[in-house]
Amino acid sequence: SNKAKLSRKGSTISHSDLSTAESMEDELRQLRRDLLLLESRVTEEQEELRELQGTAETRLRACEQQAEDFSLGPGDEVQEKVIAEGWLQKKGRKVRNWKRRWFVLQGSHLRYYKGAAEAARPSEKLGEINLETCVVEELKEREESGRPCMALLVEGRKFLFYGESEAENYRWYLFLVCKNAELTYLRKLKIQSLQPDPDMVEFFRTPLVDRVCVRDSALHLDAVVALSQVVPVHAQIASLVVHGAAIGDLGCTTLADAVRRAPSLRSVDLSQNDISGDSAVALAKMIEGCSSLVELNLSDNAIADDGVIALARAL
Repeated sequence: SNKAKLSRKGSTISHSDLSTAESMEDELRQLRRDLLLLESRVTEEQEELRELQGTAETRLRACEQQAEDFSLGPGDEVQEKVIAEGWLQKKGRKVRNWKRRWFVLQGSHLRYYKGAAEAARPSEKLGEINLETCVVEELKEREESGRPCMALLVEGRKFLFYGESEAENYRWYLFLVCKNAELTYLRKLKIQSLQPDPDMVEFFRTPLVDRVCVRDSALHLDAVVALSQVVPVHAQIASLVVHGAAIGDLGCTTLADAVRRAPSLRSVDLSQNDISGDSAVALAKMIEGCSSLVELNLSDNAIADDGVIALARAL
């Protein structure tokens, strides 16, 4: 035989046998690498599953919160949940002096009473403002108020109020702006027979937060417009996340203009949307205008080189 023989403990191993063994070892190593890769993918999918589960639980809580906004009162009448209540100074309509009144924000109405005790009795109501038909003006000093006050324009009449502290003034103003934005948003969706985003509704009804997050849910343009009404006047929001929400260039431009005027935003996440280079100019102005902004995530969008260059120049 021309085959070389190797002797080992009384047995002989040919070169062909060694080659076969080495091939099997290579195959085994490859199988091990494939196994590690599969394990890695399984881990990633498990993490994604946990994230989706967390998102679903958050949305479920939001839906439950919306259901809790309605409770049965006396006589089994449906009564909406009180969103805010407290003392405000109100400018009189005929006698133009300031009067202390107890205000209750409930549903789409702002009601006022002589005091907190009277608020428990509907017959003691001194007045009511339908927020569906009003315009909320900016918080500024008016008519010798001596401090910034709120103004609501309702069917040709202007209501003036201010809180008894700077914090109360801001709290009431934010609640009214959010309620006005929510009602406008819901009215537009109703016309189109669309359902509101529960994350947006939850934010509008509980706006005293430092983070707004909408993830993996297509956000209608009307929701973006409503959010853009609130962002420029919200002094607490530090983080805004609109991830995987199918936001296009029009929505991005609208939101960017709002962020540009935001007083305290530090982080904005617009990843995994439908944003192209057409939004680059608006985003660049946002970067230049929002002095508090330190982080902007635009990953997984379709921003081409020209858009990237425009953004880089704004840094």
